[in-house]
Amino acid sequence: MYRKEEGSYVEKKSIDLQMISDYEQTGCRLKEFLESCQKKDVKIAFQNKTVEPEWMMEVYQMIMKRTREELKVEQRAGIKRALKRREEGTGTYGRPRVELPEDFENQLKERIRKHENLSTYCEQIKMKKSTFYKWAKVYRDAWETNEVKIE
Repeated sequence: MYRKEEGSYVEKKSIDLQMISDYEQTGCRLKEFLESCQKKDVKIAFQNKTVEPEWMMEVYQMIMKRTREELKVEQRAGIKRALKRREEGTGTYGRPRVELPEDFENQLKERIRKHENLSTYCEQIKMKKSTFYKWAKVYRDAWETNEVKIE
């Protein structure tokens, strides 16, 4: 963003507060702008008074800190509401669980027994590979602990 009056604020050593609000609306960062004013020793003018950029920077940082704190409080409140809904059994919390086909265990045993590639079954039931192999491992581990023979 470049306007004719932007070049003149360095020469005048002061800038109007309205120009700063216009500057922020165009998407430029206020903090960076205030830092450049501070480096160039430009004062900020409003209502016939001048203010040091350092003071404006402190006000800006105070506002940003309060905004972050309010955001954290709102996030915590939202998480508490979601956990409460989960405890009550209403609503959903987190990702939905994948529903396995009813014959998943039998199909898995059969394919392992025949030494078939498991990825073909994974594609047939349209499940992501990571999810499929996670559940295959769960069943294999269960078979090993129960000493169930696959063959």
